[in-house]
Parts: sequence; structure tokens; C-alpha cells
Amino acid sequence: MPLPFKEKNPPILPNNKNIAVTRLNQLKGRLQRDKTYSNHYFTSMNDFIEKGYVEKEHGNPIEYRMNVHLFGAASSPGCANFGLKELLTITKILQECCSDQIEWDEPPSEILIQRWQQWRNDIQNLAQLGIQRCVKPKDFGNITVCELHHFSDASTLGYGLCSYLRLIDEN
Repeated sequence: MPLPFKEKNPPILPNNKNIAVTRLNQLKGRLQRDKTYSNHYFTSMNDFIEKGYVEKEHGNPIEYRMNVHLFGAASSPGCANFGLKELLTITKILQECCSDQIEWDEPPSEILIQRWQQWRNDIQNLAQLGIQRCVKPKDFGNITVCELHHFSDASTLGYGLCSYLRLIDEN
């Protein structure tokens, strides 16, 4: 069974995910409806694998996608402090992929995959994060002193700034 091209000389297909997903869904539908076609298709695919023309993909590819900016969806700018650690972690992992000169379609090392999976699991915890906007405690008296303190530092991996508000009441 030949690959599903209409012409004898297959065209150079554009890199278009929408078209690929549509074709995949059409193929899935036809494979479910037509058992003869399904048998021919899987026989051909297994033959391609045995001959080494294609490789069987094991598991799902690991990919990084962020459809909504992490801090744009946060209820408070204070949430950025918690998200920046996660952002720095993934930036470091991506830098290591680049410094290891990993090709685009080449899998990263097992250590990087483990760190990626740990990061991916940790980032889901940010969805539960909520910080109140008011920094003054509820039972706080009249403010007599208000100080804003800033600390910053940098390294070859990144830079950071920490600010905190010091409030003193009459008691």
C-alpha cells in the first residue's frame, strides 16, 4: 500500500500543523470504517518499520507550550515571585540543551528529560497559587512607620530583585 499521495511524484508538503491534524483525523476515521484499508495500512506501516524506512515512536513526545503568559493570568503581581523561579528553571534547562548542541529533533539526555519532567510537574502547582493584594494585616493598628526595602543580585544564570514592605504601628 503506497503512502496516501494522489500524484505519482509526491509534492513537497508545507510545515502546516492544521493540515496535518485534519489529515490525521480523516485517516483515523477511514481506518475505523474500512477494515480492509486498516489491515493494508498497518501491514504497510509495519513493513516500513522492518525495512528501516521509518522508526516507531515510543510514548508521547515531551514538549513545552504556554498558551497564556503565566503572569498575565495571575490574580496578583506578587504571584510573579513564585513563577519566576519556575521560569528560571526552564530557561536553564533550555540553555543546557543549546550548550549540549542537541539537534532540534534529537532527544535530550536522560538527566535533562528528568529535570524537564520534574519542572513540568512542579509548574502545575502554580495554578493553586493565590496571594491577597492587601499587605497590611487585618488587626494592624495605625501605621507610624512605612519602609520599602530592596535587595538585588545577579549571576551568570539570571538576576533577581526582592522587595518587602516593613510596617510599624503605634504599639
